[in-house]
Amino acid sequence: MVSPEMIKSYVENNHLSYLETSSKTNENVEKCFIDFTRILIEHTNQMELKNKINPIDLNTRRNPVKSGCKCTII
Repeated sequence: MVSPEMIKSYVENNHLSYLETSSKTNENVEKCFIDFTRILIEHTNQMELKNKINPIDLNTRRNPVKSGCKCTII
């Protein structure tokens, strides 16, 4: 069992976000996904500005990678 104080300390020391969720009661489940998506978009935007990366269009189909990989990206 991890105490709330240990969680709070770990989160603060490592500059992390923390949100308790429950799939049983559906508490904060949607908020968790929304917050994660928002953070991901912000990070992506910062990386684009920092590295001047061209944004990736996820709607464009790409050819599968044909290196040593045994998988196909669809």
